[in-house]
Amino acid sequence: MKIKNNSASQGGGFYIHSSNTMIINCEILNNTANVDGGGFIIGGNSEIEISFCLIDGNNASGGSGIAIEGSEVNFNKVTIVKNEATHHGGGIYLCHSARPAESIYEHKLVIKLNNKFELSHFGRKTPFFI
Repeated sequence: MKIKNNSASQGGGFYIHSSNTMIINCEILNNTANVDGGGFIIGGNSEIEISFCLIDGNNASGGSGIAIEGSEVNFNKVTIVKNEATHHGGGIYLCHSARPAESIYEHKLVIKLNNKFELSHFGRKTPFFI
């Protein structure tokens, strides 16, 4: 699946809400969101697995690659590169009680060459950056 050159207020490529699904073999390229989720946004207590995907060249205020809001995402062989945020989370933005899956820390995910912090997490009293 290839999602390319789209724009929206949130979730430039697409928006997932209240869903349990798998996204496999995808390219999310050159999408734009005015707010969060240039590539896409996942919200509404969703549980998502993303495997064998490239998320590249997307733009947004936050979470230019992916914005995750109050949901859990598992990654398997995902590359997030060259996404541009104007405020936070060039690669991934975790917010509103997002639950980062262990796959973020198990090297099943490559996040590089994104601006404004590769991964930022906000949801409690203060943000922290990795």
